[in-house]
Amino acid sequence: MPWQFLESPVKHLAISWILSLAAPIAAAAQYEPIDVFLSGSGPKYGSPVVAEVDGNSENGKEIVVASASGVVSLVSSSGSVLWETSLPISACSALSGSNRLLSTPAVGRLYRNQETQYVVVGYGGIGGSECGGGVAALRGDTGEIAWNFDLKQFAARRRIFALAHAVISSPALFDFNGDGNLEVSFGALDRNIYVINHNGSFRAYYQAADTVFSSPAVATPKGADQAAIVIGTDISLNRKLRPPTPNGGYLYALKSSLFARGRVIGFRQTGSAYWRSQFDQVVQSSPTVGELNSSNEGLEVAVATGCFFPQDLSIKRGRYLRIVSLKTGATLRQVELPACTNSEPAIADINGDELNEVVLPVQTLAQYGGSGPSQVLAYQPETDATLWMASPRVNGSNLRELALFSGLAIADLDQNGSREVVVASGSGVTVFAGSTGEYLSCEERECDDGRFAFKGFSALRNAVAIDDLDGDGDLEMVVAGSSSGGGKVSIYSGLSSLISSSPGSSAGYLPWPTYRQDARHRGVQSGF
Repeated sequence: MPWQFLESPVKHLAISWILSLAAPIAAAAQYEPIDVFLSGSGPKYGSPVVAEVDGNSENGKEIVVASASGVVSLVSSSGSVLWETSLPISACSALSGSNRLLSTPAVGRLYRNQETQYVVVGYGGIGGSECGGGVAALRGDTGEIAWNFDLKQFAARRRIFALAHAVISSPALFDFNGDGNLEVSFGALDRNIYVINHNGSFRAYYQAADTVFSSPAVATPKGADQAAIVIGTDISLNRKLRPPTPNGGYLYALKSSLFARGRVIGFRQTGSAYWRSQFDQVVQSSPTVGELNSSNEGLEVAVATGCFFPQDLSIKRGRYLRIVSLKTGATLRQVELPACTNSEPAIADINGDELNEVVLPVQTLAQYGGSGPSQVLAYQPETDATLWMASPRVNGSNLRELALFSGLAIADLDQNGSREVVVASGSGVTVFAGSTGEYLSCEERECDDGRFAFKGFSALRNAVAIDDLDGDGDLEMVVAGSSSGGGKVSIYSGLSSLISSSPGSSAGYLPWPTYRQDARHRGVQSGF
């Protein structure tokens, strides 16, 4: 209705209403995050981790960032750099500064008789075997290296043949034997899956017979009396083995009780696993566990594959997401993807129907046979239905190299009962409405509808972390990546003024707030 036909009081109410809508838009347009610049190069695939790290809960939670150059940084909730520690690999010139550390740190209280939190991180790059690789633990209060499990030295002592020693896998922290200490499990490029003790001493390994990029999830199958280490591996054709192995990969549910002190568990050793599921492609995605199919007994595992076979062709097979039973390893669902992917599937109810969805980033690099923009798939295994597929865009661009060895986050950013899917991509972050896949952030260089653009990076390929950093009840979003000046962390607060989503009825704000779901990297949907 034209303004001149409104009575004066009504006109004033209408103007006030419009101004109230414009207020958050204006605030968003003027908003600047807290930017923290790091001495390292910034993470390449590794995602930031939010946890209580320094032992002082009164100053809020801290942010751990592991840069690809081999520097681990701890940042306070207010944006101060508390410490930075260079791992030994940071000095190895055989690898570039963006290829020395590709893992995401885990955080936990390793020792039952200590309150100290530890940052546990894998290191080593792809290629350059002379630089070695392994897992190190840093004291959360000081950044001091408490121990370093060096796989190159371990292989030399044990006379283990290996062409590479890097740990791309992100370690999981879990008390497997109930003694109150946390063991560390991970896979390595030396073709083994390890469990080491809380103090960094060797415990056991499984001979996987090929490289392991995948990160472990830890969950107990229905009816079992011990936890399983659920992890993917590569496998290559070997006709000399009986039975022969094919070109492809495996997904294992290894029995954690077999990882006893000093033990070496042989490849396909009888009784070593609850089950082993064969794939026609390498399994480099990190499996996740949750309730995905009510007709199956117990929980389910969501996993994608990777991008390797056939080696001589760019069109790779294995373009699918698979849902398997945690109890038996049987395939329950399989959905085709636009391309192969090694990203982590996230699990949450994103549309408020009390059924969990799997949300997965999918890269579309031409070298792996992809085409078009990268995508995010939202799939509901219970009904075998794709809810939506959308292309993350920031500043008018789409990054086709999306979330390699990483994932995305799901949270109710504006805390109104509906959940959002948050994807780091290229120069910034895309926020999708969980129920529809609609852009809630500005995907272009400018948006005339006032939507906020989360940008300011030169390269983002990892997941964000979302939590209440300062304990005020509101959520913050932490983004870590590279900028023109090196590594950078951006902390976004006041998220309800930066996005505007339709309200919903979902309880809980943080169903999948970070890569591997939580700081210990259990990889299991909250509540199980």
